[in-house]
Formats: sequence, C-alpha cells, structure tokens
Amino acid sequence: MVEVGKGSVFPVIFFDGEREINIGNIRVQPTLVFKPFQLMLSERIGISPNQISIYVCDRKGSKFEDRQKIPVTSKANFAVISREKHCFFLLVLKRSRKSRNRKTTPLIKENVFLLRRNSPELVSMNERVQNLQIQREKFDLVLNKSDLNMMHLDSPSSSEDSRYFSEEEERTLL
Repeated sequence: MVEVGKGSVFPVIFFDGEREINIGNIRVQPTLVFKPFQLMLSERIGISPNQISIYVCDRKGSKFEDRQKIPVTSKANFAVISREKHCFFLLVLKRSRKSRNRKTTPLIKENVFLLRRNSPELVSMNERVQNLQIQREKFDLVLNKSDLNMMHLDSPSSSEDSRYFSEEEERTLL
C-alpha cells in the first residue's frame, strides 16, 4: 500500500482460473462506494462486473489457496480498507458450478481430428459413404432375388436362363 494524497493505493491482481495477472494499482478513498469501485475494476480488465468476485487479500500468503481472502461486497467499508497495509485486491473470474466440478482436462486431445462441414475431405467421405450404401442396396437386392441361380455365379453360361435380371431391372440398379 502506498499513501499519496487522499486514499491509499493497492495493487490489483486478476485470477482467471489458470494464472494470475497484475492489472496495476488502484486508489481507494474512504468515501468510495462498492458499485463504482466494481465498475472501475471490471472496465480495467474488460469483463462484466457480474462475472468477477472481488477480494481483499493479505500479501503474506504466497499460494492462491493459502491466502486469507475477504470478499468485498456492497457492505464493504472502504474507510477501513483504505487504512489497511500490506494488502491487495484479488479479482477472480466466476465460473459455473458445472465447470468448477469438472476436472481440468484439455478440450482438444492430440489424436482428435476436427471435421469441418464444408471441408473437401468431408464431402468426399460423404460421397464414398453414399456409394457404399448404394452398393449394399444392390447386393441385398441380388441376394433377395427369388430366381437367382447360385450354380451359375462363378461361371455364367451364355444361355438366356442364366440371366439374373431383365434389362429393365439392370437399368434401375445402375
């Protein structure tokens, strides 16, 4: 804390869940009100006031978990805070309960292949899948054909009775 003129100057640290960032210093006057103070801090970091929690911390604790944090709310007495020494303001990004309870796992793993809907690879893959589906339908149709002579599949003869499909059926299959 540095006292210059009216009020005291405190360092401001922003914690986003992964790292701490030094935002600079802020002057706290005894007549300060919470809402303008909160708005001033949120404008400095560019985050909505509803998405941050503000704490006064003692500089003695070095680790984030070991620090004694006192929440600064609308009931905070800035006259008392301005007289404190060896303190700083800690701004913590609020997270949803779901994201707090979730274990920290990387969102993108090394072996994941991200598909884009308009990518040429995806278009060609879709065409191949459609072709395979058409071939499967043709194969199923051949197997379900009632007058299919299985004896002549390997060596079809030139006689008319070895024809499995009429010319009309062949055109529909292609």
